[in-house]
Amino acid sequence: LNYLNITRYAEQTPLAKWIKSGILYKSKYVNSHTSDVLRYLSLWKYGGTYLDLDVVMLKSLDDQNPKNYAGAESKNFVAVGIINLEGETGHAIADMCVKDLLQNFDGSDWGNNGPGVITRTLKKICGTTKVMEMIALDVCKDFRVLPIDKCYSIRWVEHAKFFKPEFLNETLERLSNSLIAHVWNKFSSTTPLT
Repeated sequence: LNYLNITRYAEQTPLAKWIKSGILYKSKYVNSHTSDVLRYLSLWKYGGTYLDLDVVMLKSLDDQNPKNYAGAESKNFVAVGIINLEGETGHAIADMCVKDLLQNFDGSDWGNNGPGVITRTLKKICGTTKVMEMIALDVCKDFRVLPIDKCYSIRWVEHAKFFKPEFLNETLERLSNSLIAHVWNKFSSTTPLT
């Protein structure tokens, strides 16, 4: 196991002073929110691809164009279980996300600091408050919101469909257009395999 000193990791970034304040550690969802902060901070520092640990790759992401993208989870939210930010545009978007996190962090709301951040940021970039319009635009200033069926065709409330034989055909059909399968470990970890 490797230990990450978050305070040192955040040095010389827009989050440095905020991390030292300790606000993050007072969160009701400290593990989830720490993950959200590290996801955005890492993308700000290095760019590239972030995938949740409970994501299974079904197709290559190499052909995605533009190279900056995330997947819509629902008609209301763009999620960050898969997000790619590259180049100047990607860094500018990561910077907007970090600034949104600083301005809007809410330790009492589970989704506010993960999907909430990218969704609010994309509302500004795409000039619309509607996720379905972001998808329909195809590209918002060198960023693409992938349709729901590309990344989240099996929603978290349906996580059992990955593990129950009676749902095999339905699940495979629904995943046929997907780049990834997000198996929702937070919810599926206690699902018995039958």
